[in-house]
Amino acid sequence: MLAADPSGRRSPNLESKGSLPTGGAGSDCASRARCLRFASTLARLADATRSVLMSAPDGLLEIGWLRRAHGVLGHVNVELSTDRPERTEPGARWWSGGQWLTVQTAQPHLGRWLVTFEEITGREQAQTFTNQLAYAEPLADLEELWVHELIGSDVVERDGTSRGRCVAVLDNPAADLLELESGVLVPVVFVVEHGDGRIIIDPPAGLFELDEE
Repeated sequence: MLAADPSGRRSPNLESKGSLPTGGAGSDCASRARCLRFASTLARLADATRSVLMSAPDGLLEIGWLRRAHGVLGHVNVELSTDRPERTEPGARWWSGGQWLTVQTAQPHLGRWLVTFEEITGREQAQTFTNQLAYAEPLADLEELWVHELIGSDVVERDGTSRGRCVAVLDNPAADLLELESGVLVPVVFVVEHGDGRIIIDPPAGLFELDEE
């Protein structure tokens, strides 16, 4: 199966929308001062939302989200999209909020993770990373099929028959699928070699017959 680190799978496009209440009896903005405080709060939320869109350095893989601060000691509630244990080991490096973070401790918590980082020392600092995407450098594992390495590779059968380029990798319960530029879907279980921009497959007879008709 494919390694779980996604590559370009999600592209956040968030916008903080809101309008000031008009005031009046019983309104939360019954005074100009309250309206100004409310406007200031909306501005801070907008700034926080825009920060999510900070671009990561080229070549990094999305591994999850830093969701919110937990407690007063700098713990961060993290939603991971990767199942690689290396990502939560002490010393692992993540890119989030425009900087590198170094994992100090990590433990499962209610379907997510509670993580401490060397660079985050308290709750107030942890809050600045609310809803920030987390990225990490690709892992060097020759036995895994990585989405970012498969997409764009030329697909070739063992006998040298070219089948075009892989344009996407699709989730599928039985086995993930390579989508070729011709539209043909090839289960990854037929991949026998990959690397240097080439994917070598050993498909069963008939897999490409419909495409050739």
